[in-house]
Amino acid sequence: MPKNLIDSDMRAEIQEALDDVHETFAKEIKIFQRKTETFVATSTSTYNALYNRLKNEQKTLGKVTELSAKARIEYVRTTEDSKLSGTSAQTNLTLPDGSVRLKIDQEGYSKIKRSSKVEIDGKLYELVSDSGFTGPFETKYHVLYLKRKD
Repeated sequence: MPKNLIDSDMRAEIQEALDDVHETFAKEIKIFQRKTETFVATSTSTYNALYNRLKNEQKTLGKVTELSAKARIEYVRTTEDSKLSGTSAQTNLTLPDGSVRLKIDQEGYSKIKRSSKVEIDGKLYELVSDSGFTGPFETKYHVLYLKRKD
């Protein structure tokens, strides 16, 4: 059976140091989630699939819930010199000016993955990528890309 090159005590120390970095540089972000309703149609006459709505449906305002989480924020530069680094090849995204890269813990990720909008430094953003996992020994943080919602 192969042995680990890094013993469990050293792993714990490294993980604690990375957690300290996250706590030191993380900022508070606001996450807005919109409640969605689920329904079951017993016949095709009650649901119009073309317009994705119920027949004679009452218009209701959706309830918006505001949550908060801590995340490390990096504002993505999209100038010509930053395109040389090949970051778009890694994410397979063409990011517009004003995009943001978030590194968020598991608790924050569970809140943000169903969000409709995210507020960072007073500006609204929306998710444009799936989660990328990061961590030296296990998945501890998620990396997400967001674009400005104008």
